Amino acid sequence: MAGMVSVFLGLLEIATGGVGFDPLRLAGLFLWEAVGGAALGFALGWATHRMLRSVDNYQVEVLLSLALVAGGYALVNRLHMSGPIAMVVAGI
Repeated sequence: MAGMVSVFLGLLEIATGGVGFDPLRLAGLFLWEAVGGAALGFALGWATHRMLRSVDNYQVEVLLSLALVAGGYALVNRLHMSGPIAMVVAGI
């Protein structure tokens, strides 16, 4: 998914006469989207796992899991990274 977004943005820049085709810029965009999303997802998942280990209340555990997905996805999208990749990594 992140690769497709990077290719689309590159083609859009070429079509609109923006920056032009720059393979290094597209590679950097792909790394930011995919690798950055995975790294941030891992960090969010690890932090949530640490919090879940210290809680023994079903309702709080469910709320922490929902907060990870909703808040994490919003944060990752705000940073222009891949939300789906981040949440899959966080869930693993």
